[in-house]
Amino acid sequence: MPPTNRTAADARAPFSRTLGELLVEQASRSPEHPAVIQGEPVTFADLAGRAGALAAGLRELGVRRGDRVAALVGNRVEFLEVLFGATTLGAIVVPLSTWSTRTELEFLLHATRARRCC
Repeated sequence: MPPTNRTAADARAPFSRTLGELLVEQASRSPEHPAVIQGEPVTFADLAGRAGALAAGLRELGVRRGDRVAALVGNRVEFLEVLFGATTLGAIVVPLSTWSTRTELEFLLHATRARRCC
């Protein structure tokens, strides 16, 4: 097993109460560590910045705590941006399958009362 350079501060439990706060906390602890390794690695700092920008955009569109935000995104880093960005506002993420038909998506959007779709 390779040696690690972890400190006691690295091992402490997170103080965060939401997913968005957890990402920001991790980004402050280890900004240059990879958060996602898919193609080109994405660092915690980059992911936090992208999620924060998405949260700001959703806020400008009127998304508030308790609103539902549908996410029609495949298994990509962009899904994490939507997840962390929307939950930062207290919104509820409704993941939609990219394999769903138009009829299925229309039903799901109506049934979940999603306010926005990403």
